Amino acid sequence: MISGKNVSMTIVFLLISIILLIISSFGVFDTVESIVSRVKYYLVNDINTHLSFWGDFIDTYKYISQIKEENQKLNNEIITIKSELVNTKMLLDEKTKECTQINQDFSRQYNLTPALVIGYDRYNFGLLTLNKGYADGIKVGDNVVVKNFLIGKVIKVSKYTSLLETIVSPSSRVSVSNLKGAKGILVSENGNDLIIKEVLVDSEVNLKDKFITTGIDDDIIYGLYVGEVESIDLKSSKTTKTIHLKNEIKFNNLDKVFILNNGNFNN
Repeated sequence: MISGKNVSMTIVFLLISIILLIISSFGVFDTVESIVSRVKYYLVNDINTHLSFWGDFIDTYKYISQIKEENQKLNNEIITIKSELVNTKMLLDEKTKECTQINQDFSRQYNLTPALVIGYDRYNFGLLTLNKGYADGIKVGDNVVVKNFLIGKVIKVSKYTSLLETIVSPSSRVSVSNLKGAKGILVSENGNDLIIKEVLVDSEVNLKDKFITTGIDDDIIYGLYVGEVESIDLKSSKTTKTIHLKNEIKFNNLDKVFILNNGNFNN
C-alpha cells in the first residue's frame, strides 16, 4: 500500500515540475543562463587582467633588479678607474718633477743659444751655416738640437757664424742606444734616411722603441733623442741587424735651431 507520506511527496514533486515547466515556458532559465554567462565572462576577464598585471609586475621587478646589478657593476668600475687615475696622476706628478729637475740641471749645465740657418752647402750634403759664432760663445763640438732632437754638432767656428754637421751628413757617426741597452752607430743613408748599424742580432729592439745618444762620443752629449724604430732588417748580417728610424726632422728645411754649449769643448 502506498502511504500518505509518499503520496504527498509525489504531489509535491509534480507541483514543482509543473511550476518549473511553466517558468521555463516564459524563458526565465534563458535569462538566468545569460546572467551566469555574463558573470562568468567578466570574471574570467578580470582574472586574466589581474594575471597579466602581476606578470608585468614580476617582469618589471626582474628588469629593475638587473639594472640595479648592472649599475652596481658600473659603480665598481668607476671606483676602479678613479683609483687608477689617481695612481696615474701621482706617477705623472713624479715624472713631471723628475723632468723638471732634469731640465733645471740641464739648463744649469748648458747654455741654450738660438740660431738661424743662413746657408746650405750645395757641394757637401748635410752641412749648414748658422748665424752664431765664437762672439756668441759658440765652440767646435757644441751640440745642435731642435727641442730634444739631435740635429748635429758644430765643426767649424768663425766670429759671427759656425758650420753645422747634421746627423744626415755622410760623414756623421753617432753612438746611440735604446732604453733596453741595445747599442749601435747612427748613420745616414740616401740623404734623409736614418739607420742604426752594428746592432747585435740578439739585442732587444722592438718597433717604436726610442733611441738616444749614449754620450760616449767625444762631442755628443748623453740622452739626446734621435728617432723611433720604424723597421728592423735582420738580413744585413748573421751577427748584427740594421735598425731604420722614423725621421721626424726635415733637415733640408731647417730655419731655426738651438746650440748647446757648456764651455768645456775646445776650438
